[in-house]
Amino acid sequence: MYLYLSACYFVVIPLTACVYMPVFRRVNSLSAFVYLRRRFGNFISLLSCIVYILQMTIYMGIVLYTPALALNAVTGVSLEGSIITVSIVCVFYTVIGGMKAIIWTDALQSMVMILGMIVIAIAGTYRIGGFQAVYELSLQGFHLDFQSISIDPRTRHGGLDLIIGGTFTWMSVYSSNQAQVQRYISVASKSDAQKAILLNLPGLVFLMFISGYCGILAYAKYALCDPIQSGSISKSDQILPFFVVDTFSDWPGFSGLFVSSIFSGSLSTISSGVNAMAAVVLTNILPDHMLSETRRAKFGKLMAIVFGVLSLGFALICKYLQAILQLALSLFGLLGGPLLGLFTLGMVSRKANNTGAIVGYIGSLFIEGIVYYGSQAVSYSSEKLILYDTNCTESAAYFSLDVKMSQLIENQHTFGTHTVASDSSEMGVLANSVFRLSYMWYGMLGFFSTMIIGYVTSLIVRLVSKEAAEEEVDEDLLFQFADIYPTEVPSKHSYDLPLEGRDLQFKA
Repeated sequence: MYLYLSACYFVVIPLTACVYMPVFRRVNSLSAFVYLRRRFGNFISLLSCIVYILQMTIYMGIVLYTPALALNAVTGVSLEGSIITVSIVCVFYTVIGGMKAIIWTDALQSMVMILGMIVIAIAGTYRIGGFQAVYELSLQGFHLDFQSISIDPRTRHGGLDLIIGGTFTWMSVYSSNQAQVQRYISVASKSDAQKAILLNLPGLVFLMFISGYCGILAYAKYALCDPIQSGSISKSDQILPFFVVDTFSDWPGFSGLFVSSIFSGSLSTISSGVNAMAAVVLTNILPDHMLSETRRAKFGKLMAIVFGVLSLGFALICKYLQAILQLALSLFGLLGGPLLGLFTLGMVSRKANNTGAIVGYIGSLFIEGIVYYGSQAVSYSSEKLILYDTNCTESAAYFSLDVKMSQLIENQHTFGTHTVASDSSEMGVLANSVFRLSYMWYGMLGFFSTMIIGYVTSLIVRLVSKEAAEEEVDEDLLFQFADIYPTEVPSKHSYDLPLEGRDLQFKA
């Protein structure tokens, strides 16, 4: 069911390439938040910068924690040691190499990551008994249920929340996140930037499917021996690393390849995230006249180190948390959704003004905060896959397909992809509806609450204030239909210093 999330990329990628990216390129700044400063003023720009830095610091901690799990499973190195090692390596080459190092290492790391997942998928299929065996075991265990689509917004991973809600979550990642914006700003021309963004589409869909298939492989092997129930691992986040180590322990170097693929994805994300936060501080928070160019470059490197240390601190906390992937997507929905709505409000509405943007953004964050806090306070009644540990012998994982199938049928293996809260008369309306909203809808909630509150407030302000009604908006800050085409729409203004060579190595 989770593979439905790949459908949202077919909306996210074209919108990013044709709507958001051209506007950011006309602003001609290394920071996306300069747009908000020009469109809505300093206050909303500064506030959104602070929220963004908070969001990315927490997210970088989550990303740091992921490869540490793999390294811990393969080598036995402590989680703390793994996290510290990754942090040092990543911050080092980010500080030394700047944006050029990030782009080149991103390309190489992406190749290693995809290659590693492909090899794991092929070798894992061979070890389990072929694709037919994997397919039949997953089908019998109801892991390939693509028909049970639920329209209940409280349903987690019910289909619509992944397709529709996932669209807004990933829009906040690709369309308005500084870590992505700085990438397509650094490209020489608009047409090249559009090509680069559109080329992401097949890669993202393929990576989503290969990752999902690796998860199916893990289920096929442990259909009758849940490694969590048997005590082999303690958290669901450790299943794939354990699968690789357990399955390919007799293949020299294979576990190392898996660790390399996991580290590649994490290092790419961390380096761009650290660089993005440093660029935001330099461009939006630190006044231009405060430091010379040389000192600003040194300060940018210092900030990259500081954010690396802060992310490391949160990564150490992650080992006490559950469902890391859900936490990451919730974070982008809760904080990224309102930010996406803020950028969109400025780009598509001439009537939007400073007051409307401030009220809409703060109001959206407040709504998201209430919903998330309420979701943590309400307990869920969940239907989940029933997993077994009845055959956790040394050879259980290598039972024949017929044995595993018969065991599954004998155990009356039941299934529930839908995690829906049960209604209770003792709970109020909020507890039974809003607070149980699937986390995949958070991005959409934040987007529309910002847009609606911001637009309505702007209209009210324009009605009561003659000055606001006569306020003109720079055309460069609005979406133009000509942006859809690859030709560059010339900017009337240059808001910041030119980006010679498009190298964003802590330059302002």
